[in-house]
Amino acid sequence: SRRRHTRLQGDWSSDVCSSDLQETLNLISAPKMGKSWLVNDLAICLAAGTAWLGRFNTTACRVLIIDNELHSETSANRIPKVLDQKGLSIDNLCGRLDILNLRGNLKSFDELDADVFSTPEFEALNYRVIILDAFYRFNTGENASENDNAYMTGVYNKLDR
Repeated sequence: SRRRHTRLQGDWSSDVCSSDLQETLNLISAPKMGKSWLVNDLAICLAAGTAWLGRFNTTACRVLIIDNELHSETSANRIPKVLDQKGLSIDNLCGRLDILNLRGNLKSFDELDADVFSTPEFEALNYRVIILDAFYRFNTGENASENDNAYMTGVYNKLDR
């Protein structure tokens, strides 16, 4: 109710990644509308600590993009293009942006949890933002169905950990 929740846990609209705010964002649109380019732009702004979309301030933080649609060569070609359009260089990222391309080696949410998120190496990197692109391609496990409410609740519960 409104009385119990008089304010949000944090306000990411004033400074993305500046607090311990933990939220899940779904970016949904028709195919080929530029969602991957938009999240690349967000990731770069977060890693560099520059304003996103000229409106949302950010605090520099470690960012991981887990991409299961693009080959690593495509990501390696796109990131410099976005940097160039923003007037930034790879040096502005200070090593805070990592990309794990899984094209040809798809993983389900369960496999991501076991093979990536639960490893000591992952924990040590202290990522503040993790971008999963494209979400639907992680729904590959047994009984996976984005139309099954119980399954999707389990997925979001894992992501919220």
